[in-house]
Amino acid sequence: MKNATVEKEADAEAIFWEIRIDDNPDGNLIFTHYIRVKVFTERGRESQSKIDLVYGKLYGTETKISDIAARTIKPDGTIVELNKKDIFERTVIKTSGLKFKARSFAMPAVEPGRRDQGPGLRERCARRGAGK
Repeated sequence: MKNATVEKEADAEAIFWEIRIDDNPDGNLIFTHYIRVKVFTERGRESQSKIDLVYGKLYGTETKISDIAARTIKPDGTIVELNKKDIFERTVIKTSGLKFKARSFAMPAVEPGRRDQGPGLRERCARRGAGK
């Protein structure tokens, strides 16, 4: 991919986003997100390397996150996997009965790929489950 498709001068562009929904017999919905982003510039690296996956309880339904995986495909084709110990949990909102947390991590080794060069991609997959 030499140039961004949607906006020519974009710093980064999502080139693939797949969401699978599993309505399991327990009454839980499980959403699996797989996202691939092409990073073109340093500003794109800054905006796309820090990830916050927010979850919590809203309107009686609790959302949980599990099975986080991420990797970076560098412009030279080498792959750098996210280490599980680099994922941490933090509270993002806590007020009168409302509490949201986030699983946060920094994508490993993200660097811009030249517009005329190979991958420079970051990929992540996460599962979110919404209970009864």
